[in-house]
Amino acid sequence: MSLQHDSLLVIFSKQASQNATVGGNYGACLIRSSDHQTGIKYIRKQVFEGTATVASDLGTNVLPYRLMSIHGVGRILAMTMLYEIHNIRRFAKVGDFLSYARLVKGTNSSAGKQYKPTGSKIGNPHLKWAFSEAITLLKRESPDAKAFAERIEKQHNKARANTLLAVKLGRAVYWMLTRKTAFDSSIFAK
Repeated sequence: MSLQHDSLLVIFSKQASQNATVGGNYGACLIRSSDHQTGIKYIRKQVFEGTATVASDLGTNVLPYRLMSIHGVGRILAMTMLYEIHNIRRFAKVGDFLSYARLVKGTNSSAGKQYKPTGSKIGNPHLKWAFSEAITLLKRESPDAKAFAERIEKQHNKARANTLLAVKLGRAVYWMLTRKTAFDSSIFAK
């Protein structure tokens, strides 16, 4: 898709946050670009600066490096997970974390009777996306994870295998951050 001459570009950047804030430190601004190459160069510059900002936020914090011990997870995905989780201690149980990450469905029961699960939109969609990306990369990089997914695919289907892999990875991330340990791919051998 190419930009038309005299088109409007919506840019999310720190510079734009001086004019209007959308959320956090980033804002949106409209740019009228009569030369589409100028607009593309501006977007590339903003993307590069955004990546540089995230990379500098890594600093000496050990948590992103702990998440980067997961095969295939880079610094951007690790920082996304950390920013969305915020503080792992706010989740009393692993089930609370999995529910917040939208990796498991909620339950609806009354008087001991189970009803249709509700609340499919409750939780953090960005964290669900991050885990979906992480399992795709994990299956590519880790033979243990790939074997686990193939074993599940034989019984169910690919979507179910990805879901179960995401739940298993979510549990692993919870315990990694709680126990302050690195990722161990042998959990998929069980």
